[in-house]
Amino acid sequence: MTNESPKSVPLVQVVAHNVRRLRSRFGMPTVIPPTLETLIRTQAQLAEDMQRLGFPWLRETVGQVEAGRRRITLEEAFALSVVLYDHTNELFRSPGPIRLSDSWEVAGVHLGVDEEGPSQLVDAIRQRDHLRDEVERYVKLTDEARAAIQTLEEMIAKWKSTTSAVSNREGRQDRT
Repeated sequence: MTNESPKSVPLVQVVAHNVRRLRSRFGMPTVIPPTLETLIRTQAQLAEDMQRLGFPWLRETVGQVEAGRRRITLEEAFALSVVLYDHTNELFRSPGPIRLSDSWEVAGVHLGVDEEGPSQLVDAIRQRDHLRDEVERYVKLTDEARAAIQTLEEMIAKWKSTTSAVSNREGRQDRT
């Protein structure tokens, strides 16, 4: 009977697994309050949230992180904790030791993020972006409504001129 310790896992693989799990299981709400449908996020949506915090992430970046082909910086780790609402430090959770290098293993990694501040920041940024989208939509609708009104006014003017011309012709015919 051997007393083997669990095999260590490289940090990049721990993060890869947990980003994928957190993104699909917990997600990031797009509607306040969140509903079940708004909690499951795509790679593109996670990339958009990272972009909102100033990171040049694309959907492909998320795919590379989730596949363990891209390491994340400390700043990105903090941002991921915020946008994934990871208040329980699951981003770095591993069933065994985490290998940081060939000669260094740790029992765990803890990244502390204030539960209130960053989440409120992300929510505020998301709400601001939503409001901007709504304003753009209303501006577009307003422009379309103005164009429709102008078209209707032109049609009414044509109808009036046609009606007036027909009335004038009928009036001339009645006089003869």
